[in-house]
Order: sequence, then C-alpha cells, then structure tokens
Amino acid sequence: MRRKGTMRPWMGTLLALALAAAPAAAPAQVKKVDELKYPPLPRFNVPSPTRVELDNGMVVILLEDHELPLIDATVRVRTGARLEPQELIGVAQITGSVMRTGGTKTMTGDELDDFLEGKAARVETFIGDEFGGASMSCLKGDFPEVLKVFADVLRNPVFAQDKIDITKNQANAGIARQNDNPLQILFREYTEVIYGSESPYARSPTYATVANVGREDLSAWHAAYFHPNRMVLGLVGDFETEAAVRLVEEVFGGWPRGPEPEPVDVP
Repeated sequence: MRRKGTMRPWMGTLLALALAAAPAAAPAQVKKVDELKYPPLPRFNVPSPTRVELDNGMVVILLEDHELPLIDATVRVRTGARLEPQELIGVAQITGSVMRTGGTKTMTGDELDDFLEGKAARVETFIGDEFGGASMSCLKGDFPEVLKVFADVLRNPVFAQDKIDITKNQANAGIARQNDNPLQILFREYTEVIYGSESPYARSPTYATVANVGREDLSAWHAAYFHPNRMVLGLVGDFETEAAVRLVEEVFGGWPRGPEPEPVDVP
C-alpha cells in the first residue's frame, strides 16, 4: 500500500513541466512615469490608392489589400435629403431603401436576395442628409459577377410598389415611435434650435409627407441624381489594380454621363 503523502511518479514530471513553462520574473516596476521605457513603434507605410476617372465622369479610387480574398466597394453620390421639397420629406430615404429592395429590370428584389445569399455577398443602398451611397462586399472569385449586379442596382432600379409600401409602413412606424425615446426628442428639438424649424437639416418626415411619396417620385429622384459623373466609386481588397480598372470600365463605362452637377445653396 502506498503511504499517505507520497507523490505519484507522473506528478513530479508534471510539476517540472509547469515550473519550466512559468514566465520569468517581471522586472521591477518604475516609481515615476518619466522612467517608463517604450520600444520604438514599428514603421507604418501609408498606402497610396490609385485614382482613375472614366470617360463618363465616374471617379474610381482603388487600393489593393491581399490579406484576405475579399473585395469591398463603396459608392458616394451627390444627392441627399437636404434637397427634398417640403411636401415630400422622406422621399430620399425611401428612394435609397427601395433601390435595393425593389429589384432591377433583370432581377426582382427577392431574386437579388437569393443571389447574394448564395454568394455570401452583400449589396446595400441608402440616402442620408448630405449624400447617397451604396456598398458591396463579396469573395474575390465572385467579384466580376457581383459587380455587375451592383451596377444594375445603381443604374436600373424599378421601385416595385410592394416594396415601396413596406418601406413607407416602416417610415410611419418610426414616426409613431418618435417620442418614445427622450434622446431622440432632444436631438430633434436641438436641430430646430440650431438651424431653425424650416431648415432642411431640422425637418422630419410626417404621416402626410410620407403619404405624398409615390413611385413616380422615387423614379424622378433617381433620374435626377444618379449619374456616373455625380459618383465616386471606391474599391479595396484582393485584386490587381489594372485588371480591376478594366472590369470597372466594362461594367460602368457604358453608363452615359448626366447633366453636370449644379451648386446647391442649402442654408
């Protein structure tokens, strides 16, 4: 019988391994902050993107990043809710949403959802107060196909009525809840104090203005502001710049230039 207190053979080996793996004693802490010593920071090289302007006026900015086999695209458009007429407050936000959900001339919104889900890809659109935009993300191997769909969403939205109705219902639900959050009330009142109640930067949609928005208004907004010479396209990811430029020219180059943007004076 093993006597009480004796160590099993494997326990000694385990103890030795644990002691060997223990970190060395930490150096003594300094007593004053100016005695702290820091290693030099590693050198950081700011990457330089490539800027290209297509014949139709679209500006393209490309930055290679080969760490992961992914490619992201972002578009910024010269538009914004600040340009809305008083009677159609909310039309910009609804347009920006239904551009994506309402589908295109070649693919319904639901078909677009299924296509992107099958590719583990993403396409989104929006319009904020001062600009509109769209974004895309996909695997490197799917980039040519997804970029064509991305361009289709930007160029050829059909604004399906059922998706408009859903988005307008969501807007009305937001109006119904606009006083539920004290912070939301604070910011709404604050912007009115700063800009004035009639300023585009202080206006909020109402049931009446949302009800005024129709499919023809969304189509008119898109026709007025979504032109290649009002856009900047940014690409970052795992691509070769020259090949990506050729693909962008193939996909977007046939989009005709629109009217030159006029200066907008919004007080």
